[in-house]
Amino acid sequence: MAPPDDIAKNREEFRQRQDEFSEEVEQRDTPRSGANQPGPRMALAFWSLQIMGQVLRNFPTDLLGDLKLRLARESYQVGLRTLRMFLTAIEANVENMRDEIMRHLKKHQSYLHRDDSEVRKAADKTVAGLAQFCIYGTIKRISFSVGLEDLRETYDAVRKMFGEGHMPTRLIDLSIKLDHFGKIPEADAIDLENRLRTNTAIYTILRILIAEHLYLFPCNFKVKQRMAQLFGLQPAALVGEKKVKALPA
Repeated sequence: MAPPDDIAKNREEFRQRQDEFSEEVEQRDTPRSGANQPGPRMALAFWSLQIMGQVLRNFPTDLLGDLKLRLARESYQVGLRTLRMFLTAIEANVENMRDEIMRHLKKHQSYLHRDDSEVRKAADKTVAGLAQFCIYGTIKRISFSVGLEDLRETYDAVRKMFGEGHMPTRLIDLSIKLDHFGKIPEADAIDLENRLRTNTAIYTILRILIAEHLYLFPCNFKVKQRMAQLFGLQPAALVGEKKVKALPA
């Protein structure tokens, strides 16, 4: 089944939630001195990504092709390097994070009398969810920073440069098309579904990208049905309040 058909209402609610989150992100992401720590370095990277994206999006016909390609490629790489910092920080602190989450879970009524193994499993699931959110958020951040339909040939060139087997670039490319081109690239969606179906974490992100597009953009009924069937999307599994609320600017 398809998501709600009131696309205008969905997008207005999405924008409101995004604006609220953007204010928080803007305050947090302003580069500060003492930037040898991961937090300021990540903020500086996202700030650089935003600047490069503004140049690309504001002058798509004025920049030479080689310069557009370099800016787009570096934008992708800055985002992916920042993602690696996020994931490395999570990996380095996973034990402390798990213990802290377990401590908080045990305060809740539903976990008071459960075995530690069950609480640990729930904590591990929360940490994995945080890693997924970092990946998803970075993909969307790159897409929002550099995405513009007039740059279609530049994205194709970046994708060719990295190769069809480079899944981070493929997911960024898909997100840009979904966010800025107005329709689902079915061939890409089908190919990625086939390549990623055995990778549960990344496959979930792929499903969210598709579901989000169906939630926010008008879509041909037959395409909508094909995508819903391909990704097993049901109303409860489509992008909802919690998923959309957390999108970065």
